[in-house]
Amino acid sequence: MERETAMATKQVEDAETAIEQEQEDIRNAEKAGLTAKKPEITFEEILNAIGDSLSDLECSKNVENGEDEDDDE
Repeated sequence: MERETAMATKQVEDAETAIEQEQEDIRNAEKAGLTAKKPEITFEEILNAIGDSLSDLECSKNVENGEDEDDDE
């Protein structure tokens, strides 16, 4: 049982070392500008884009039907 515990402990330590090394590599790559991060899009930006697309779609339908955009009333 002690041998199994020692082996498990060694595996955990090896995994921790590997994770720490990977994190250090990522930090070094970021410092060197070697990573390509895209800015995250916010939920509000997504909703605005969808709203704009729907508005554009509605405008194009009105033009196809011969309607003027201001004749919605």
